[in-house]
Amino acid sequence: MSGKVVLSTRRHDQRDIDLFRSNGLKLIFHPLLTFEFSIPGFDHPEKKSAGWIVTSRNGAYGLLKLMEQGADLPEPELIVATGPKTAEPLADLKQDVYVPEKQNAGGIARFIIENRSDLHWIHFCGNLTRPELGQKLKEYDIGYETIEVYQTRKAPELPESLPLADAVLFYSPSAVEVWFDAYPEYINTNRPLCVAIGPTTLDTLKSRTREKCLMAEQPNIEAMLKAVKSGIE
Repeated sequence: MSGKVVLSTRRHDQRDIDLFRSNGLKLIFHPLLTFEFSIPGFDHPEKKSAGWIVTSRNGAYGLLKLMEQGADLPEPELIVATGPKTAEPLADLKQDVYVPEKQNAGGIARFIIENRSDLHWIHFCGNLTRPELGQKLKEYDIGYETIEVYQTRKAPELPESLPLADAVLFYSPSAVEVWFDAYPEYINTNRPLCVAIGPTTLDTLKSRTREKCLMAEQPNIEAMLKAVKSGIE
């Protein structure tokens, strides 16, 4: 496996690069998306017993920016996040953040339905957030609303071509769509392993290619690496 190249569709820090290098892999990246944080205009949520939902690090950063601006939000009885990395930026809130065993929207929905259906849930999210979580909670007559705290955009400048890779990492359905719009033949011609961060990203990949696609067991870089190793060994 030594010498294999992994191409990621988002930016990574040196820790991630070193992690892949220690496993005999070269990690390179070409971000396909940019993220804009802005203070949204919204109707202030009612002052009722509330829970907060955060499903991405961008959602966490957007929530913190909202609070810095003095937004009038109900104090949460509970905060739920999709994973430890998503929860990290919220440490300064000095409140425990619950991470469900299944670290995705489905895991959050199940936890809320089984444990805290009494709360009104506020989801701090982006403009492209998928509707499944809200739909599931509303099926059980659980209060739910979204507050858009960031916007996802296509990167303004994408390279005309990308270097060959043995695997490509995708972190959202929107990244998949941008990829196939910008590089329609890359995967079908070069046939790299495609690795998705979660089920909705995997579904989007499978709708665009018949090449081999795997999903990380958890939404984190370590699980992405594990999937890469299992797919290209």
